[in-house]
Amino acid sequence: MRELLNYLRANGFKTYIVSGGGIDFLRVFAEEVYGIPPEQVIGSGIKTKFEIRDGEPVIMRLPELDFIDDKEGKPIAINKIMDVDEDTIVRLAAQ
Repeated sequence: MRELLNYLRANGFKTYIVSGGGIDFLRVFAEEVYGIPPEQVIGSGIKTKFEIRDGEPVIMRLPELDFIDDKEGKPIAINKIMDVDEDTIVRLAAQ
């Protein structure tokens, strides 16, 4: 897979990982293993909220799903994150 990703990037393609797995997990290793930066990883995630705790800003993980990037959620995520036209998204969803 790394050879294919390198080939695509060498030929002008911007590569992404689009997975039903957890986005926080995937972003930890995607850049080192596949050369894909965290902002080009699309996956499932949980809701978060911003708080000030003990005078420090923190992002709190909530016990609630934000988005499931699987089945019909995958083309929605691609449309939301990537600059892809609707015809391409419909084709991807049909695969």
